[in-house]
Amino acid sequence: MTSGATATPHAPSAAPLERTPVPWMDLLVLLCLELTRPLHVEAGLPLVPEQVTRGARLALKRIDEDAADPSKIPFDVGDYLVAAIGEAAGEGADEIFERWANHTVMFHHAQLPQWGGWAYVFEKASTEGDCDLGIPASHASTMLSSYRAYSDVTDIDGKIAALSQLPYSDGDVLLMALHGLDPDYRPASPFTQLRLVAHNHRVQQFASYWGSRLDAETQRAMTRAAAAIIEADGLWLPVPLQSFATLPRGPAC
Repeated sequence: MTSGATATPHAPSAAPLERTPVPWMDLLVLLCLELTRPLHVEAGLPLVPEQVTRGARLALKRIDEDAADPSKIPFDVGDYLVAAIGEAAGEGADEIFERWANHTVMFHHAQLPQWGGWAYVFEKASTEGDCDLGIPASHASTMLSSYRAYSDVTDIDGKIAALSQLPYSDGDVLLMALHGLDPDYRPASPFTQLRLVAHNHRVQQFASYWGSRLDAETQRAMTRAAAAIIEADGLWLPVPLQSFATLPRGPAC
């Protein structure tokens, strides 16, 4: 590492469920941008956004410097990013950030398939209305109403619409051009990426609320029912579905 900083290897996930690795480079670029900074808190990252951006840019600078030195290749982008945000955002920020990156950031199902599975089941039950969740219908109705309220991101869509009308800084334009991002094209938009993370954060808030209110037998019954829905629909899971009450969550849940 340069600039006198030493990156310590980031810790493994608290619950080693099979998944694809954290997309550290994609996350690094996303957090370097000014235009998406107002969405950090919505995405469940409880750190000062300006400090996160400062840390991400510091990490990118160090990576660019060390990439020119063959003796330092290969290196782990996650190590650089976690260490730099720890420096920029203060004591304990590295652990908070790493927990968020490991347990909340989800751009696609394979990154956090357990959370993706539960979101799939609740979305399906909310829209189709005839899914057996393994609990009495009246209880299921209450839970699904709660899920719809928690997972609604209409307010975030409004914020994104407003942010997209603002001028982008020269630095943001250059970063997006270099890394194939386009805020006006939804599949490649950094707004879309943070919207996905924000949705998962809200699903986790829902799970945190209900997980503490359901007894163990109800959790087991719901997990069996949800697993049956997932198997019937052919949704990929690398390991059997676990109770949402026991899954590791981000730092703001």
